[in-house]
Amino acid sequence: MLATALLRQRIVEDFTHDKGLKLEQIGHVLAGVIAKLRSSFSTAAKAVREALRPRRHRVVTGLDADLPRTRAELAMENILLRQASRKVNRPVCQPRERGLIALLAAVLPSGATRCYA
Repeated sequence: MLATALLRQRIVEDFTHDKGLKLEQIGHVLAGVIAKLRSSFSTAAKAVREALRPRRHRVVTGLDADLPRTRAELAMENILLRQASRKVNRPVCQPRERGLIALLAAVLPSGATRCYA
């Protein structure tokens, strides 16, 4: 809002000083600019919503897309989808455990703190 007010003030000063335009004309120009900006933002917001909306695919369309793919590609996609859907709860560290980890990290050399899982 502050930027808009400052911009409006600057436009008023420039036009009234240099061009001799009346304040009413400047108001109409600003109203038109604001209307165009709102329209542009509205159109952009609609485009983003449309792009992010999930597409509805028929089974036949999915089958058509999968037919040229190799068995290995399909298996890899299946593995990735399973991995993405798997949820594993992280263990909750107690404050004393965090302190122990920090103490060990400070005492041990840097190579000894690496985890090989």
